[in-house]
Amino acid sequence: MKVYIQIWRVIFPYLILLSMNKKDKTLVQEDMEMYLKYDEWRHKKTWQQFAYCMICLPSFRNVFYYRSRDNKILSPLSKLFLKPVISIKIEGDIDGGLYIPHNVAIIGPRKAGKNLHIKPGVVIGQISGGKFPRFGDNVLVGANATVIGDITIGNNVKIGAGAVVNKDIPDNCVVVGNPCQIVKRK
Repeated sequence: MKVYIQIWRVIFPYLILLSMNKKDKTLVQEDMEMYLKYDEWRHKKTWQQFAYCMICLPSFRNVFYYRSRDNKILSPLSKLFLKPVISIKIEGDIDGGLYIPHNVAIIGPRKAGKNLHIKPGVVIGQISGGKFPRFGDNVLVGANATVIGDITIGNNVKIGAGAVVNKDIPDNCVVVGNPCQIVKRK
């Protein structure tokens, strides 16, 4: 009986995946690859990976619902069967490979490149009515970091745990502290 319930829980989200346009499907596939990078499920078929991610990885559910936000019919139905995590909020324009391994984050960049890795407790947002930050590709934001304001974070940047970033960061840097300081340039 439990198996049938799990199957029904995945049917609505899978219908959303099938009804997505090619670009959105590609983004979901890239997100799944990030979640399954070190998992034994990475060698399974796509529909099996999708079912595993939707049932067993609640933070992936939020990323999927963010990607499927334009589907006004199936998205709300699937949220009835597989609830999103309420402690994750995702907004903005984010490319594929978004990875949130834990279930607490507020993410609102204006634009983010591929492979944005968010640790727990991260806040990405604006300063009192200002513009949101922009991120390059391959950015890792450490636990409890805050990235705010109309700033640009370059490609291949690592932001340390607890850092407060409110100024532009060039490519290939490691940033830590409050206020943030560049400690390493690659």
